Amino acid sequence: MTNSTFVLPADPFGPNRYSLKAIRQTDEINGRQIPDWHTTRINIRRCDTLRGRNLNTHRRGRSTRPTLRASITASAVFSVKPVYFACPYRSQSQHIAKRSVSGPDLARPCANTQHHVYEVLTENRFPLGPTENLEEAPRLQYVLWAPYHNQQVSLNAFNIQQQSSTLTATATTISTPLSTSGSLLLNSLANGASAANLVKPPTPAQVQASASLSTSINMNKAFTQNQAIAFVYENDIYYKPKVQGELVCRITATGQAGIIYNGIPDWTYENVPELNSKRTSMAFSLDGLYLAFLTFNDSEVTEYKYTWMGDDLKYPAVLSQRYPKAGSTNPNITVNVVNLSVLKYIFPTQIKLPPELANGSYVGALTWASPIDLSVTVTNRAQTKATTVVCRAPDFHCSTVHTEVTINDGWVLPAERPIFSVLLSQQLRNHNIATINATNGKPENFQNITNGQTTYEISNGGYLLKRLPVRDGEHGHFRHVVFISSLDRRPVPLTMGRFEVTEIVGWDEANEIVYFMAAPEKRPGERHLYKISLKLNVTKTNRTYITSSQPTCLTCDNSPATYRLPHTRALYYGYDEDDIEEGEQVYVIPRNCRFNNIYFSKNFSYYVQECLGPETPSVYLVETQNNLKTLILNAGDNLRHRFQQYAVPQIRTFSVEIRHGFHAQVKLYLPPGMKEDEEVAFPMILQIDAAPGSQLVNERFHLNWNWYLCSQRSFIVAQIDGRGSGYQGELLRTQIHGKLGKVEVEDQLAVLTYLRDNFKFIDPSRICAYGWGYGGYATAMTLIDDSQQVLQCGVAVNPIASFGYHYSFFTERYIPLKGDYVHALQDADLTMRAGNIKGRNLMLIHGTADTLIHQEHTLMLVRALVDQEVKFRHQVYPDEDHYMTKSLSHVYQTMEWYFDDCFGPSDDSEWDPTGLFVFKQ
Repeated sequence: MTNSTFVLPADPFGPNRYSLKAIRQTDEINGRQIPDWHTTRINIRRCDTLRGRNLNTHRRGRSTRPTLRASITASAVFSVKPVYFACPYRSQSQHIAKRSVSGPDLARPCANTQHHVYEVLTENRFPLGPTENLEEAPRLQYVLWAPYHNQQVSLNAFNIQQQSSTLTATATTISTPLSTSGSLLLNSLANGASAANLVKPPTPAQVQASASLSTSINMNKAFTQNQAIAFVYENDIYYKPKVQGELVCRITATGQAGIIYNGIPDWTYENVPELNSKRTSMAFSLDGLYLAFLTFNDSEVTEYKYTWMGDDLKYPAVLSQRYPKAGSTNPNITVNVVNLSVLKYIFPTQIKLPPELANGSYVGALTWASPIDLSVTVTNRAQTKATTVVCRAPDFHCSTVHTEVTINDGWVLPAERPIFSVLLSQQLRNHNIATINATNGKPENFQNITNGQTTYEISNGGYLLKRLPVRDGEHGHFRHVVFISSLDRRPVPLTMGRFEVTEIVGWDEANEIVYFMAAPEKRPGERHLYKISLKLNVTKTNRTYITSSQPTCLTCDNSPATYRLPHTRALYYGYDEDDIEEGEQVYVIPRNCRFNNIYFSKNFSYYVQECLGPETPSVYLVETQNNLKTLILNAGDNLRHRFQQYAVPQIRTFSVEIRHGFHAQVKLYLPPGMKEDEEVAFPMILQIDAAPGSQLVNERFHLNWNWYLCSQRSFIVAQIDGRGSGYQGELLRTQIHGKLGKVEVEDQLAVLTYLRDNFKFIDPSRICAYGWGYGGYATAMTLIDDSQQVLQCGVAVNPIASFGYHYSFFTERYIPLKGDYVHALQDADLTMRAGNIKGRNLMLIHGTADTLIHQEHTLMLVRALVDQEVKFRHQVYPDEDHYMTKSLSHVYQTMEWYFDDCFGPSDDSEWDPTGLFVFKQ
């Protein structure tokens, strides 16, 4: 046993801001990205054996920063998810090396070097210890900040003097991954500053306001210094009542590497996007007096073992990963809660879920509905039923508030978190909860109002919002915003129509508005912010009437606009030039907001609008009330100007009708300068994803290998979203249920044939396809079903070969265990149809350390191809995971060489290799 120290990021909103050199907004605290750090070394011991520690300082340059030094007993070097190292300082840069949890601790990129913390403002560097033995410095796996609350926890049991404080405030939570300036801006606005005043020369009144703001910031700093945190170390949870204090309490002691995880997800819940438990495995109550967490027990999950070559190992290492395959045992998940009010008695209590929800279920969406109500969603293994329960303190007995059952052949969303009424939380906090008798079973009573609003009558009780399927006649179901009372559990749709709500962003109860993101009808590749009014009227008889309005789009107006200083407001084209005052600067906002990402301030008075496509991204601060851009956070000019110097692809997006009246979305990347009326035919590459619920064709700006193929090689690149893809309703999405490898492959071939036959600029003799993961499986299946030989070749990277060997969550969602499960598996099995690839050109690529889709899939397919005497190409990348980060350039080069080999020599007379564009005008 050795003693070593470790580093904990603390006080992210304090004035002394630090960042690891070259790390940009990558480290997460409390589910939000923190751009900078300052360090605190802390002591982990049982609360009843606390000892005092000396205060030490590190000095370098112009500044001195105190740190608390302590020790912790550690028996092994930590592995972080991910781990970042600040390597030796050289010249004006430090190099950052990143280790993934999928790889072993065999390489030390920063061995025998000195780590540093870089202060942004002063450019000073401070040693990041322990400098005596850097390799043994442990790392925390997760850190969660508690909401600041005025109530003090009991420390008397340890004879610790409580610090008196006259400061009272409510914690300000910034859930937005902003830059430093962006975070300060939202803090300023929350304290009453005007966005316009932030860019004007300061007046005496503003100087006084600035002083008041400075006082407020200092108060916030004081709050943060007294703020509590919880963190995970070696799969166990620890609690620190004050981040600047010395007391640290251990909450769990059952953590075991690779087997038992407390407060952090295991492999399944971390790597399956639909479970999304990275930020929902641990949650403080709204007042910070309770901590809820999930425990993942993988002891019954079977291990998958694979070899690791390493750099200088004579004998490869054998690594293992607990991986639940289809039909095998899943991880056992328990929900736990601990009362933090008396630190001497902080013992976790396991919450007993209803018996029917206990066995083999998926647990997620951990959130607090109120200071005493914990909400969790439990989904059955077949993913056909999701039950949301609320467990109330102090005994945390659970009651069901809503149950979602699948429509037809659909599936539920296990990680979908409901949004609860804040007003109910305030009532609970003030102990003003009245006893309400629910009236169940009454029919819906509604009336249409002339202004487009609709009023419903529901039973009084707790209220929540969720995304649920709502039927739109013969067009099927679309996910919409639904209002639910926790007493009668009857869902009332607030939105409806042939568009899909992708996220409920927030519920501004003070102004009676609900904000949500949606993909518009017939434009599934776009993402826009909408709002609807939601008014609740409670009668004396404890009946509640809700009134909602038609949605209003806040980001759909994409007409070019101007942004002018110093008035900091946006004007749309059509403005009078006489309105611009002399000496005023005018900035033209580009037309670039068809794919948005939105972050609201705490009180919904402002939101950050990330315009992510189709052009280069830009970021703005928008005032919610008048929906005007008041500040440019990132104009994106640098990237935009760089792209203006290059020949970039021409992008065409359209839809093609396929079977049963559905429409496939198509995107074409055309070579720069290509004219569709010219008699020049280009090779075409089809990128295939086709995974259930996926979307390749959207308006988001994404610079990838397709741009290189199009601009540098003058290949046309096509992307197709057919049946089974997302954001076009449940009817289209669920077509793939029980029919993997059929309908999506049929649509790829049908649309590809349509493109070949209708666009003369596509060379019909030179068409290839490639796909990654499920896309690799679909690529091989497309070659098999291509009876007309539209494709000349295909590349399958890390493909799935047999869904019986894939992880259980995926296979059992789309191939249900009921009915003829074995027959359905065989129909979708690629190895069963390997003989049909004979005479076609197929290349297989796989990484040996892929823990998502194991190499055994490709090896099983290789054996089947050999048994059927099929010729093919096969390339292996040692120690590479699913994404092949280290060898990605070589992977792309290999595929490019393979395409050239399949296409054969081109007619050089049609090409101009010396011009800006690679063909003659």
